[in-house]
Amino acid sequence: MQDLSSTIIITLTYLFLVLAIPVGAVFGLTYINRHTKQLLANYFGEQSQIYCGGLGIIIHELSHFLIALLFGHQITSFKLLIMPWNLNEEDGSLGYVNHSWDNNSLYQSIGNVFIGTAPIWGCTGALILTTKYFANSLYQSFTSAIESYGTISSLKLNVLQLFTHLTLGPFTFQNIIMLLIWGILSVNITVGGFDLSNADLKSSFSSFILTYAILTVILFILVYCGFSMLISYWLYRGCAWFSLIMLISFLWSLFSNLILRLILFIQEKFGSEDI
Repeated sequence: MQDLSSTIIITLTYLFLVLAIPVGAVFGLTYINRHTKQLLANYFGEQSQIYCGGLGIIIHELSHFLIALLFGHQITSFKLLIMPWNLNEEDGSLGYVNHSWDNNSLYQSIGNVFIGTAPIWGCTGALILTTKYFANSLYQSFTSAIESYGTISSLKLNVLQLFTHLTLGPFTFQNIIMLLIWGILSVNITVGGFDLSNADLKSSFSSFILTYAILTVILFILVYCGFSMLISYWLYRGCAWFSLIMLISFLWSLFSNLILRLILFIQEKFGSEDI
């Protein structure tokens, strides 16, 4: 067993990793992608958000739907994607999942945290699968790099070396086509999926403190009973994969936003000269 002071320090370290990385990713990606979709809507119409992020929207709403079912919530209505020609008939939503739950149920109440943030986990999983099947060299090189370092401490010490292992593989014609497909799908998933609405954030926050209080107790007990190495093993892998996908997502989000800004700049520049 760990002594009390070591248990507290290790537990707080784990909680920081579990809290800081996802929260930073959620707010960062939400900010960038909201701005990108706002630019699309303002200059190219509301429908352009669906064309450029339809796959991500479906994964976003499907993630809400599945996690709501997992936590025993009652689904009252849902649409995974509102088609462009029906968009004007709706309230501006690109998709939605409405659900209800029993406030007296601890399990269902805690579920709101996971339901509200479900798109982050759903889109992360989708990007991992997309990378595996369309950018397999990148996937395999990162998998090998993770296996080279076994714990959280080694990840902190060797994070730069870990990312130097990444490679997109040989640039054959077939590989270039696969990478192109990977890029298109990744942009679509990132722009459409990694954007938590105010309702998502509000529903998550309502049960956030309770959920992390319970998680703190569970982690404290496990660490105190000597399971810190096992937790470190799985937390390391989870953080490594999540960090990679978040890095890729941030790059695609910034790339999409900058390309859109460039298109609008050129449009305004040459449009004003023509006049």
